[in-house]
Amino acid sequence: MTLSTALGNSINTAATKMLANVGVKDMLQQAFDMGLSTLEPTAANLQRYGLAVTLGGADVTMIDLAGAYSAFANGGTRWTRWEC
Repeated sequence: MTLSTALGNSINTAATKMLANVGVKDMLQQAFDMGLSTLEPTAANLQRYGLAVTLGGADVTMIDLAGAYSAFANGGTRWTRWEC
């Protein structure tokens, strides 16, 4: 089974195995770089989050999530919110 088929069919073991290969610290760094400010790879977060982060075991704000996803629609550049 391909990874895209597994993820498309919500077979969570594929995502968990992928995170085990990549590493939680590297995943947290990538998520933080994409604008998910609550997933900063601090020592506390590394202790708090494990492989369960692939199944929604982390807190993320909606505005951060929208900003991270905006890169897909914006040619790879993350949208940053403006304060009025």
